[in-house]
Amino acid sequence: AGDDPFVTYQLPQAVLALKQGVGRLIRDFDDRGLVVIGDPRLRTRGYGRVFLDSLPAMPLL
Repeated sequence: AGDDPFVTYQLPQAVLALKQGVGRLIRDFDDRGLVVIGDPRLRTRGYGRVFLDSLPAMPLL
């Protein structure tokens, strides 16, 4: 009781969807791709770090 539905359900589901999308971009060692996330909440909200930390190592611009 009292659990925040955003944190317990929506956030994990959104992180999973992002990880799956990025995973579909790069499937083989020789594949290359560009991930563009234009949502400023990744940098301005506390939960944005959860998304960024879930991604594989890559340069961030």
